Amino acid sequence: MKIRINGVEIEIKNLTGAQYQTIEQVLREELSRKDCKNRDALKQAFLQAVQLAPQANPRDLWHHVVDRLYLQITASQKICSDPAQSWKRASGDAFEDFLTEYYNRLLQHTPLRLLHLRNQAERAEALR
Repeated sequence: MKIRINGVEIEIKNLTGAQYQTIEQVLREELSRKDCKNRDALKQAFLQAVQLAPQANPRDLWHHVVDRLYLQITASQKICSDPAQSWKRASGDAFEDFLTEYYNRLLQHTPLRLLHLRNQAERAEALR
């Protein structure tokens, strides 16, 4: 699939137009929910992306699909006043949440678990 970004055509290998539309739909639906945090919407969209297109480059999915869609949707629906700043704030937590959920699924038959430690209390508890 090819995407045009700022006048430049970028090819995302192993991603179809239908898959792109599904990812966009998931992100739109998540962002439209009043109880959904932006980081959770981003995580769900990226989980959907890597599940739909496992052969695609995950970096391309994150940067050229989820990032760009997030900026477009939040700007057009006026979800936040500064979409770029919102991305910077929400994307780091979203990516850590994605890694935790994705890899914990793979590790479910082992005693290993990843933890996303958001605050000092969680960090202290994990080190006990």
